Amino acid sequence: RVEPAVDFDWTNRSPDPKVPADFFSARFTGKLVPPAAGKYQLVGSANNGYRVLLDGKKVLDGWGAKEFEVPRAEITLDERPYDLVVEYFENKGTAKIVLSWGRTESSVDEAVSLAK
Repeated sequence: RVEPAVDFDWTNRSPDPKVPADFFSARFTGKLVPPAAGKYQLVGSANNGYRVLLDGKKVLDGWGAKEFEVPRAEITLDERPYDLVVEYFENKGTAKIVLSWGRTESSVDEAVSLAK
């Protein structure tokens, strides 16, 4: 199915009636399309394990992360689509995963535009 974002809090349920509430995994695939070249930060949060790959390269690894840890990665991206893969596992209890990203620097042109 198609999801608009990786932002899920299934609590003690599963993502689908065909999936058990415990001991499941999920894989999200799609495109990450930066609006401009520059430095970006990816932030992941999950209560079990996850990893994030861009163009096949692991950029976030929370596979063994403890609950409430929030791994971050600062990366430089070009203005082009990147293949995005998010892998997640839930062993027992609450199931939650969130991936967010944003630009960490503004370009000179943007700064000049805002100053005007």
